[in-house]
Amino acid sequence: MKTGKYLALSVFLAAGVAQAATIQWTGTWDFGSSNPPGDSSWSNPNSWNENGVNTPGAPAAGDTAIIQKYFWGDPGLDSGVSPVLDVATPVLGDVYVADADSGIGGGQIGELNLVGGANLSANNLLMAQPVGSTATVNMSGNAAVTVGGFFNGAADATINMSGTSTLDITITMVDQEGGTWGITIAGDAVLNFAGGLPEYANNEITALDPSKEIRATFISGATWRYTVTVPFPDPWVLQMAVNGSDLDFDWNTRSGKLYDLESTESLTDPSWEPYDDGVSVHANIPASGWGINTLSSVKAVGPIRFFRIKELEWERPMIDILTGNHLYNPHIIQEPGEEYEFKMWFFGWVHADCNPGYSGCDAIFHARSNDLDNWEEWTGTGWDATGNTALWAPVIVGDSVYFDQDHSGDPSGVKKDGTYYMAYSTTGNDLDGYVWGDPNDTDKMISVVRFATSANGIDWTKSTQPVLMNDDEIGEPEVTYLDDPETPDIDESTIVIPGYTGQFHRPSLMWDVDHWRIWFDYWAPSPIGTSLGHAECYGDPMVRSNWVITHDLGSPLLPGWTNPDVVKHGGTYYLYGDPPGYPGYDPWTDWRSRQTKGAVSSDGINWTVTGFVDPDPDVETAHVPEAFMVERDGHAWLYIFYGVQVGGDPYNFRYDRMRYMRRRLD
Repeated sequence: MKTGKYLALSVFLAAGVAQAATIQWTGTWDFGSSNPPGDSSWSNPNSWNENGVNTPGAPAAGDTAIIQKYFWGDPGLDSGVSPVLDVATPVLGDVYVADADSGIGGGQIGELNLVGGANLSANNLLMAQPVGSTATVNMSGNAAVTVGGFFNGAADATINMSGTSTLDITITMVDQEGGTWGITIAGDAVLNFAGGLPEYANNEITALDPSKEIRATFISGATWRYTVTVPFPDPWVLQMAVNGSDLDFDWNTRSGKLYDLESTESLTDPSWEPYDDGVSVHANIPASGWGINTLSSVKAVGPIRFFRIKELEWERPMIDILTGNHLYNPHIIQEPGEEYEFKMWFFGWVHADCNPGYSGCDAIFHARSNDLDNWEEWTGTGWDATGNTALWAPVIVGDSVYFDQDHSGDPSGVKKDGTYYMAYSTTGNDLDGYVWGDPNDTDKMISVVRFATSANGIDWTKSTQPVLMNDDEIGEPEVTYLDDPETPDIDESTIVIPGYTGQFHRPSLMWDVDHWRIWFDYWAPSPIGTSLGHAECYGDPMVRSNWVITHDLGSPLLPGWTNPDVVKHGGTYYLYGDPPGYPGYDPWTDWRSRQTKGAVSSDGINWTVTGFVDPDPDVETAHVPEAFMVERDGHAWLYIFYGVQVGGDPYNFRYDRMRYMRRRLD
């Protein structure tokens, strides 16, 4: 499920209602010449004339109503009155307001007031045909108007609704001739389109009440036609307008937030994505300093389109902080007062596969920064600020021991009392020494969590034994995956040994008040699979016997949870991982099914899953998340650093860049 707060935008469909709102319509269209003669009158002998004499009696069914306050042809002469209707009418033929016939020129001004229990029914409402005319219908109290069609000509037409008045339009047909029109709905007035929306051109509806919901939609045939708005809770107000052939948007914003302008071509089967108009992808729009965001001259693309504004939970600078051949899992700590405030450890194959020239394959590298965006990497003798991966040197590589020959990675570090502590993953070829897949291999591989300490973050002393390892898998041909979705081009499918548990991996290290804690993933008994585990230590963390797994491995803290990382703020623990299950993708065959997912806890043991976090709009994955808490700009910020997988077809498992997103926790 996609996350974030939405300012929903949608179109009124059949019998759609905008309730308890203040809505203004404006726009232009054509209407052919059809101008009944005379002043305000019924077509039957009853007549309102311009002097208010001969007030008409009750109209008969099928009558035509002609409402004109000024003499036609002379807008400067006001010799009429504005008729008031407070009774129900039978179904009239057509009601013309300032809509003269026979091509007579402008100057028509008509106004009709509907009050109290007025109920005007007619086949069509036609307003402001001649150039220079002004037509107004005012509705108050519980007045009602029901018409089959609504037409406007070349001039200005307005309908004002207040109280509990209602306007029902069954069939809406409007041709444009350059006029403008507006409908204002206030109080508890209700507007119904029983037969679908009108085919207006350049038709804009803007919510006026900031405490109301806003829904807005543009629909297009050959051109973009209209917007619709209804109330939304404070503080948001969205306004949308047509600007020539482009679109303009503005909305209320909240300090520190980012916004996406999202769009879909269908509400029946919506696929909301940041809107790409061919010029820009309208995503990660920062809140303005003055509280209103304006997005102007957005290109109108596609025949039919719906829009909404999404307030993002996460700020996404979409900056590639590190790039290389294959690098990910960036764990960061903060050291206030140091020459470089932030230190990072990450792993991979930064320049070439398996880091030629170094022991093992995967290796851990080190970097430093003062702003989290620009990093210098350790070269073995100094620091590289150019991004030249050929210069970077690892600080931890594989050993010759059976549990640490191939992979050294997934670093998780803490600085305590002047010493750097690191928990990290290692894998080895197990006792027979043969790599998994070699014809001579009898015991597959072994995966463990190892520990190390350092005085400078560069030179490390490793624990002599893993701190987390299942002894039962030593020398045994266990299999940890039925078929790894990360490598669909390789058939690894094998029956897992019944009840098998092990492959401790991907640790998240924390000093929590008075003891050490590690969250890790491991293979829980099939069919559970890779899941979240937890261990703690009250002694020397380099000593294996001091670590105790706090739960039955057959009952993981969270089943199906991969690549965990945990941070704490106040009394809340925040967990992130990248399990499969992201909507829209097969969890066994599609690499995009794995995405960053979150959970929260008050004790680090009992977790409530908060859901998936969308990847950046310009990439398809956010994998192997590493969380980081920091105080910046007077606020508590939660960062997630993650790898961007190349993916594609044919599938490339490498992560060629790292990024971050962040959100405030206060």
